[in-house]
Amino acid sequence: MTQTNAVKRHKNILYWDDERSLGNSLIVTLVYGKQFSADVGTGEHVRGFDTVKDALREVRTAVDCDCSNCKKHLIS
Repeated sequence: MTQTNAVKRHKNILYWDDERSLGNSLIVTLVYGKQFSADVGTGEHVRGFDTVKDALREVRTAVDCDCSNCKKHLIS
């Protein structure tokens, strides 16, 4: 499996958009109930990356999130 496919299929990813060909980033949105670990407590669920390797590393270390938005979507 290529790194790109690994990112697309990872259980922590809700959505991703690869805009690198446009000069932008690979944008990753985590599933409800997860946040990026570097920003615990901030509820950061969306982040841009320059490489698939960087994105996959951060996605793998995502931690549980109990922000109000995640709680709302996990209950419904």
